[in-house]
Amino acid sequence: MGIDIHANRFLKYCPYLKPLGTVMTLGRQYLYHQTMPRDCHKPCESFIVKWLNAVSVDSVDASSYEGAKFIHDLNLPLDSNLSSARYATILDIGTLEHIFNLPQAFSNLASMLRNDGQFIHVMPSDGFCGHGFW
Repeated sequence: MGIDIHANRFLKYCPYLKPLGTVMTLGRQYLYHQTMPRDCHKPCESFIVKWLNAVSVDSVDASSYEGAKFIHDLNLPLDSNLSSARYATILDIGTLEHIFNLPQAFSNLASMLRNDGQFIHVMPSDGFCGHGFW
């Protein structure tokens, strides 16, 4: 999963509308460009803090493969350590289309998001054959 040039262009304007504050990314996101070798992709946390002025960045993923801070399948109800977390921003760049149980996933996001929080969703692959459920 990653922040490509198009998502990057969109994200750079988001803090002008509302500061990002504490951020939770769905899936551990990496910065990438199609011309970069895959082993050159860098985790996005320092980019989001430095260039988008976020306070902090955590990530949740169903697998520990990419080094997410929290390991949890969003198809299932949240553990107490995540449901008590309150983030100012939840950032989804290509995760929700891979989750079958969307009602549960959205319930989970609502419990992680502060009352005045924002959910930013960027879907990089709409209608791409064989990519995700939705």
